Amino acid sequence: MAASNIKTGRPLLLIEIGNEWVKMLEITSGRHGIAVNRLFLERFETIGSAVSTRIAEVIKEKKFIKSPLIACLPRHLVNVRVVELPSVKPEEIKDMLHLQLGKHTPYSKEEICFDYRNLVPSRDGYSRLMLVMVQRSILSERYYILEEAGLRIDRMSVSSEGLLNWYIRKQGNKEEGTEIIVDIDSGYSDF
Repeated sequence: MAASNIKTGRPLLLIEIGNEWVKMLEITSGRHGIAVNRLFLERFETIGSAVSTRIAEVIKEKKFIKSPLIACLPRHLVNVRVVELPSVKPEEIKDMLHLQLGKHTPYSKEEICFDYRNLVPSRDGYSRLMLVMVQRSILSERYYILEEAGLRIDRMSVSSEGLLNWYIRKQGNKEEGTEIIVDIDSGYSDF
């Protein structure tokens, strides 16, 4: 979620369901940054109805808000590519991406969902994009688990994007040197 989309003073629920962990975070954004209201992490054995039940229990017991909800996909469950395309027109970009999807993922077009985000400006007439592709089965599974827990997803995101947006919000748009963000989890890392 773009940092500018987080409304000041309004709580927001973020839930990430990985292969072994469910992570829930309720935050409120204010003038002085982002405050963590509630945090819950729990390992699970198998993904499915038990995870839905547990999420619903935790929301009730720990008094998490239910909405707005951003569901985050862990970075290791999606394919991310940075591509440069010879256009700046959104409709042309989308058409070009549809033609190039097969080059960027081992799955067929019918098996995936994709979206993109414009990155820093590229050469004149070109767009530099972060292309994110995920298997429909993974996306459907996460949606089903959250819906079964009684939740409605307002937005789906990738955990790396959330981390990047947090960093941008915290640091501003300073461009002094090179900085690295590393996300280390129990079974994977993102750089």
